[in-house]
Amino acid sequence: MNNINIPPIPSITVPTTPVKAEEVKKRVRSELEVEFKKRAKELGKVVYSYSRLGSFLECQYGYYESYIKWNRGKDNIYSTLGSIGHDVLEDYTNGKIKKEEMLPIFEKTYAKAKLVGMKFPSDKIEVGYIENLRLFFQEYEIPPIGKPITEMFVCGTFGMNNSIFMQGFIDELYCCKDENGKSYAIISDHKSSTKFKPKDLLKYGRQLAVYAHMYKRLTGLEVKYVQWNMMKYCECLIPSSWHRDFSKLSVKDMKEFYINDCGIDIGIFKGLKKVDLAKIGLEYKDEICDKFGYEKESKSIIYERKDVASKLERHLKWANVDTEVIEEFKSHNLWSKVSDELKQELRALGFDILPYYERYELTDEIMVEMENYIIETVGMIENKLGQPEVMYQPKDIAEDVFFCSNLCNHGDNCKYYKQHINSFVEKSKLMLGSI
Repeated sequence: MNNINIPPIPSITVPTTPVKAEEVKKRVRSELEVEFKKRAKELGKVVYSYSRLGSFLECQYGYYESYIKWNRGKDNIYSTLGSIGHDVLEDYTNGKIKKEEMLPIFEKTYAKAKLVGMKFPSDKIEVGYIENLRLFFQEYEIPPIGKPITEMFVCGTFGMNNSIFMQGFIDELYCCKDENGKSYAIISDHKSSTKFKPKDLLKYGRQLAVYAHMYKRLTGLEVKYVQWNMMKYCECLIPSSWHRDFSKLSVKDMKEFYINDCGIDIGIFKGLKKVDLAKIGLEYKDEICDKFGYEKESKSIIYERKDVASKLERHLKWANVDTEVIEEFKSHNLWSKVSDELKQELRALGFDILPYYERYELTDEIMVEMENYIIETVGMIENKLGQPEVMYQPKDIAEDVFFCSNLCNHGDNCKYYKQHINSFVEKSKLMLGSI
């Protein structure tokens, strides 16, 4: 590569409040983005995004259509609903719409997508996906750590002599302070997809690593961690069996424990049934577990939102929760509809239902791999520049026909995908003819 002298990119004042954050966001978009792209243009450089690099590695022919011919193709059901999901969350966070408006806006986009012929791979997938997101929009609350900056523009240079220009938009950026008053950032990305398999974490986490790297270089602010807001899922805390086991003790043993270990006056037990005695134990979890050797900690399990009520039913019964309460919860499957009094009681047992944020640890090794990925991928892309269309090869369609038929924006007009389908049809005809 030729040596390129790139002046330092203007720094960003670290935002500390929601009002300041919005001011900073506007200035970044109006000043930094313009300056960054101007500098890239002057040097004859392409400004890459992480999705653009991923497009090339996913399918070179798809990249050729999107970024050489600038034919973006047609949206699919996943990109359409994922996009409106992001927009709705951004507007709600910034006070442009009310919470109760999120779901109707999503439903309207879903209906329009169906009208123009967008489809899910199957009815079962459609029902599960839509039900999960409907529950998400009804339950969503801005996290207690505070209001984030949404769609924060970040940019930076990579490679030898900083000759690779990258940009991106962070879904949500939280600016926080630790107990010592030191500022740090949290980067969060909304995902309406299925939970990532362990083998795919590096691929999807790399995007957040890029954002964290660029943001830190721009601001000097440490990114404490990055995470995905997995919209389809909940984190369910399931209590250990401590209360169920305690409830099996005899009335005599319970009373002796309360009197001798908790100092409760014997007179309070007059007229109480065994189930009432067991409920008193909710206030003495630590003492009970220490006395009888029961496990204290709740277990965390990730469930799809649509399955939460049915999955928890068994555990609620074990905890002696009233049948009417269980049936009410199952009928609407919404934690937000449960009364505060009952929530308090369930939390005392060890139950809770939380939004699922999957954290991703940015180790030194991951950050090095991310930079190498950018350098190597951009190198492959730029080595193709000026070459004819035929040199941009399609992905192995037989190995990943799901992508071509459901996720690719060029599936309807891709000559390679059409050839694959025609070949499949011809083979099927030959097989039928030989029967």
